[in-house]
Amino acid sequence: MRKIGTGIFVVWLFQISSHLKAQTTPDGSFEAGFKGMAAISFTSQTVAINIGGPHLDYRINKDLAIGVGAFPSLFFSSLPSLKGDLGKNIFEPKLGLSPRLDFKNIVLIAPVYHFSSPDRWLWTFGIGIKIP
Repeated sequence: MRKIGTGIFVVWLFQISSHLKAQTTPDGSFEAGFKGMAAISFTSQTVAINIGGPHLDYRINKDLAIGVGAFPSLFFSSLPSLKGDLGKNIFEPKLGLSPRLDFKNIVLIAPVYHFSSPDRWLWTFGIGIKIP
């Protein structure tokens, strides 16, 4: 009889343990903000406003890193060779690919953009700042 009572107690203990909650203090703090990188790059008659996208870098030391990245950009160009069929300036979102050099919170970038018509690559050069 004692073994049955012990068995029932153990089963009851496992059943009730699934309903027990640990006492926690609510965390009332809320944080919001930006993290990433903002940059601007340019060349003759062309400006691109870049935000930091995915990147892969090799950290040399605490303050210095080199790598490559993809930069979602808002691209504006008035180069005659890039104008569309209607002869208008280009103002569009584009994805640039770039080598990057990070030193502390400063980033040097050189995004390159591809254009299907005409089949051309356009390099821009710029600087950005990391937002911690």
